[in-house]
Amino acid sequence: MNFPSLRSVLAACATNACIATLVYAQSAGVGTQSVQPVATNLGSALQASAITRVQPTYPPLAKAARVTGTVVVEVVVDEQGNVASALALTGHPLLKDAATSAARGWRFTPTGVNGSAVRVVGTITFNFDLGDKPQDTTGSADDEQEARDAVRANPYSAEAHCELGETLQEEKKYEEAIESFKQAIQLKADYEQAYKDLASVYHQLTRYDDEIQTYKQYLTVNPDSIETLRTVASLLGDRERYQEGIDTDNQILQLKPDDLNARNQIGWFYIKLGRFQDAVSVLLDQVALHPDYAVAYHNLGWAYYSLHRYDDALNAYQQALQTKTPYNQSSKVYRELGVTYNQSGRHDQALGALKKSLEIDPSYIDARRELGRTYHLMGRYDEAIQIYGKTLEAKPGDAYTIFYIGLAQMALAQFNLAEKSLRDAIQAKPDLVQAYGPLAYILSQQQRFAEADKLMRETVKIAPNNAAARISLGSYLSQRGNLAEGETQFKEALRIEPNNQVALNDLGYYMVERNENLPEALKLIQRAVDAAPNNPSFLDSLGWAHFKLGHLEEAEKYLTQAAQSAKSATILEHLGDVYDRMGKKEAARQQWQKAVTLATQPDQSARLKSKLGIDDAKK
Repeated sequence: MNFPSLRSVLAACATNACIATLVYAQSAGVGTQSVQPVATNLGSALQASAITRVQPTYPPLAKAARVTGTVVVEVVVDEQGNVASALALTGHPLLKDAATSAARGWRFTPTGVNGSAVRVVGTITFNFDLGDKPQDTTGSADDEQEARDAVRANPYSAEAHCELGETLQEEKKYEEAIESFKQAIQLKADYEQAYKDLASVYHQLTRYDDEIQTYKQYLTVNPDSIETLRTVASLLGDRERYQEGIDTDNQILQLKPDDLNARNQIGWFYIKLGRFQDAVSVLLDQVALHPDYAVAYHNLGWAYYSLHRYDDALNAYQQALQTKTPYNQSSKVYRELGVTYNQSGRHDQALGALKKSLEIDPSYIDARRELGRTYHLMGRYDEAIQIYGKTLEAKPGDAYTIFYIGLAQMALAQFNLAEKSLRDAIQAKPDLVQAYGPLAYILSQQQRFAEADKLMRETVKIAPNNAAARISLGSYLSQRGNLAEGETQFKEALRIEPNNQVALNDLGYYMVERNENLPEALKLIQRAVDAAPNNPSFLDSLGWAHFKLGHLEEAEKYLTQAAQSAKSATILEHLGDVYDRMGKKEAARQQWQKAVTLATQPDQSARLKSKLGIDDAKK
């Protein structure tokens, strides 16, 4: 067998194998008020209209842990200019509550639309800065001595031990501070401040698991502390201990069943665990209880997308955009609508969604890159390269953008330029496994097989648990005639991602090509088609499997669908073979004639000419 055709390489990269993973930063959302009417989201411009400003109180725990940074709080302001709801969108967990509390005290000049006061949505930004100055070391020594004297005078005082610990922490004597806080807790098991102080030291020392364990220890004496449970759930998520985070959020829901953040965070943690159906169930409950909660629809869209339920994903994203309270992440939603439309083959609609995303946020790099990719999928390669060029102006050296430029150059048969772009992309991001297959194709076409082999095997060394890398290597090996090892790679990909549609299709297809266990091959390919019913490559595989099993009418149906969606010599040859087996000789000949004009591989071209009775020697 020869290396895959250029058309198949580009098709694979343009659809599933090269889709960048969508990542959402949200784990909490907007408030639940049903308000009507609501003005357009004012973003940070709202802050300028404030007539009363309240500065947050620096949380003692955050101060002790030397936590600084910015917190952005989204607020809904009512018709009188009062803050009706406030929610921290970004920032350190130890700072969010203080920022939210301060935001609730702000007042604004009422906003009018057509002479009537309306509610508006915007953001307030708070900066937490300790403003450190050189410390008076003499004073610190005196403070420490006073604290030690207090402990000697009152050895059974938890408060004295805690104060000593705080003094030692200020002086960066962390191990001694830890022992003082532990002594305070031993003397007074429910001493909340001592637990918080101990956790803050662990945080400073980046001993995050110990930090979590300290909060959990406090929960054994005060299991109903929602504030502590919320902190633990957030910290567990940061540590990627998602199942424990889910369990903790469920404890919050037992105490406060309508807690928006906990329920939505459970859905998000399920997404991070790859348990997308569980995420769907939780998030559907969430939007049923709070139909104006845009972030839940946003995350629901991602869960549906991950399940390849694209129509459901599109509906969820649209719901996120249509909530009564405007959603401050609408540019992201429009971008993800574009990705989903592309995955569904609806490229014109993808263009509209992506242009809307960039209209809202012209600096949104991911949306601009996806816009270029949309033009690529539409066969408008020059326009794609222009868009990618603008993306690189905004983000020089971006590996994904350079990679996509290489694919577009390949489609334009600019192979020298494409090779350079793909090598540049790999140099910028060595674990960009999507780039290795197209580069290996170029090397193979130049008979540089040793380089291509080494390059392809490098992918699984770089990313051994990456299903796309296994699929890419499996396809390469199978096309080079190493079918057994290729099958091993496909099976390994399915071990990593049991529902990976590309691995299901490719494994099934090569089993069909070898006439090996055809019923099982059919089941594998059918699963891929169920996940992506409009994918022409999958439909071709399904039709070909039915052909090998003698199901000619089914084979004709699926291959006709595939031929309507893509111009492919392989699909047309397969359809011609079906017609030939059915005795429809003229129809078969028509398909083979179309196929021979598209064939790029010498062996396929020769095979088609033989079927058509063409003798090159007589020409």
